[in-house]
Amino acid sequence: MVISAPKKRYVRCQVSDVAVLVDPPTGLKGTVILRTETPAPVSETAAPDTVYGAGEYEVEGIVVRGIQLGAESSESIVRTGYIAQMDDISLGFFEAAQEGELTQRSLETTTEIDILFISVGGGYLEPKKAVTFLKQFDPRCVVVVGESEKSAQDLADELGKKLETLEKLVVKKKDIDAQDGMKVIWMSEK
Repeated sequence: MVISAPKKRYVRCQVSDVAVLVDPPTGLKGTVILRTETPAPVSETAAPDTVYGAGEYEVEGIVVRGIQLGAESSESIVRTGYIAQMDDISLGFFEAAQEGELTQRSLETTTEIDILFISVGGGYLEPKKAVTFLKQFDPRCVVVVGESEKSAQDLADELGKKLETLEKLVVKKKDIDAQDGMKVIWMSEK
């Protein structure tokens, strides 16, 4: 799997010709497009490759579960986190999290997450809240996307981890399984 974040808060995960795009700019195509922030009310006429909101979906063999971030949504915007299975790797996309509190029901139905994507700072999770949020999932790898490398460094410091800066991450399930502890990665723009 090749993971990149070519623009702030836009993530691309690709295996062969199958691509999951999270919050891409308008017009980009992928196998599955996940929208973490959607104007309310959510349209029932979304494109077949686009996932909005809570629920369970399967598109081209990629299984996706949307979890509404209820406390963080409002009358005008719906914020959603997603867990997707791709190439035997569990991916968690929670870039829209601001408070980082999931309901007990959501946590009970959440599977193990290998790689978790979050935004830190800039109106999203602050580093201390991000640490609390991450403890709910205990991911093997945290990929920080968003506005500020400094916020990513602050998160790594809070976790007592070294920050790795990458343009892209190439990973296989066996690499994740063999890894000791949690990695914190800042996805820089090209």
